Amino acid sequence: MKGLTIADTIGIFAVILAVFLFFFQIFPKILETIIDLFSRTSAEAVARQLAAFITVSGASTHKIIITYTPAKEVSYNVEGTSRIVKLNPIYTTRYGEKSSSTQPYATPPDNFGPFNGVNTFIITKTFSEEGSRYVVSAKKTE
Repeated sequence: MKGLTIADTIGIFAVILAVFLFFFQIFPKILETIIDLFSRTSAEAVARQLAAFITVSGASTHKIIITYTPAKEVSYNVEGTSRIVKLNPIYTTRYGEKSSSTQPYATPPDNFGPFNGVNTFIITKTFSEEGSRYVVSAKKTE
């Protein structure tokens, strides 16, 4: 009987150790990964970054190409009208469906898009004899 009690005690300690390890080591890493993904791919964060990149390209005195990929896991519907970025993320989960954001930007182009189902944005500013030229394009990368 004594050997059976020791085996039960060791089993209980092993279960407690596994639960402890899960909650204090593995679970925080999983939670951190999920929070990181949503903070990088949120509509407000992506729209703000895209508007900032467009604005920053206006300060360039030379040719500039900015490529921005927030995350490959999320696609976006994006449009620029009257120097305002309108962005809708396309999440596969229901709770993210209603999120969208609009952010202003300060430099041309006044309008671009709409782009649907994209996750990579390319902002290009080039110079020619007529002056500077801005192109905002987008594509889906896997």
